[in-house]
Amino acid sequence: MARRRSKLREWAPVIAGVTVLAMIVAGVAALVSAQQPTAGRAEDVAVFSPPLTGRKTDLVSGELRREAGCTYLDADDGRRWIPLFPDLGTRWDRESLWVESKRYFLGRPVHLRGDIVKLPIEGFDVDVPDDCSEIDPLFFMVQI
Repeated sequence: MARRRSKLREWAPVIAGVTVLAMIVAGVAALVSAQQPTAGRAEDVAVFSPPLTGRKTDLVSGELRREAGCTYLDADDGRRWIPLFPDLGTRWDRESLWVESKRYFLGRPVHLRGDIVKLPIEGFDVDVPDDCSEIDPLFFMVQI
C-alpha cells in the first residue's frame, strides 16, 4: 500500500500540470467562441449561393464601408464594389463583419479574392440589399 501512495505522489505534479493545461485550453476556447457573434444574417450585406469552388480568382483591395443599408468596398483604384459574400452566415460584431469564420474590419485595408461579375449570374442565387441600388455598382463574388 505504501508503494502505491509513493507512485501517486510521484505522478501528482504531472497530473496537476495536465489538469492546469486542460483548464487553460478550455478557457482560451471559450474566449475565442465568445468573440464570434452568433446573430443571424446581416441584412445590409450582399450574398450569393452556392459558394465559389475551383475558379480563377481576381484580387480587389480597398476599405470595407457600411452606409445607408449597404456594405461596399471603396477600392484602392477609386472604384466602388459591392462584394457578394458566400451565404455561409454573415453577421456584424461592432465594427467588423464575420463571414462564416472570416473577419473583415470596417475602414481598414482588406484584400478580397474572387470573381468580377455582372448580374444576374447564371447558376447562382444572389441577394443584394435594395439600398445598394443607389450605388452604380461593380459586383465582386468573394471566395472565402
